[in-house]
Amino acid sequence: MPLAPAPIFPGTSPLPPTGQRPPSARATRIAAAAALVVLLVTMVLGSVALRPLLFFEPMLQAQVGGTDNSSGSAAFQGFVYTWTRRLSATITNGGYTTPASLDNLKLQANVFHMNAVIIPVVADMPVRSVPYIAWHPGDQANLDTLPDTDYEQVIKDARKVGLIP
Repeated sequence: MPLAPAPIFPGTSPLPPTGQRPPSARATRIAAAAALVVLLVTMVLGSVALRPLLFFEPMLQAQVGGTDNSSGSAAFQGFVYTWTRRLSATITNGGYTTPASLDNLKLQANVFHMNAVIIPVVADMPVRSVPYIAWHPGDQANLDTLPDTDYEQVIKDARKVGLIP
């Protein structure tokens, strides 16, 4: 009795039964070509059919004016515009009050078609176990919060270029 490899899982072995010849080279090439055609057709159909399912179409995006799009409102497209005092110390010509900030807001609105901006106000919590938050720029432990005038300036600039802050 010849030794045959036992399959790892119960069922038939992928090897031909004892005494039977394996498929010819021609049959193997035909099967590989058929599998390649099936793979390519599946990839093309998948890229066409699955894209609308995976990436929600504009009809499912949040709307600025509500859920009804009959008012002609545009889709809500915004970005987060973060700046801190610590960044101002490391990057020269940076911050909300610089001309580069206004140029960046114009770029986001015109080139990237954004219509909203999120301007986070950053505060420091120096010690996690103490419920003290360094909220004002003059606080000794505050490393990040900007003065109120900086936030007022970026809000004015955002409105000037047509963004909703």
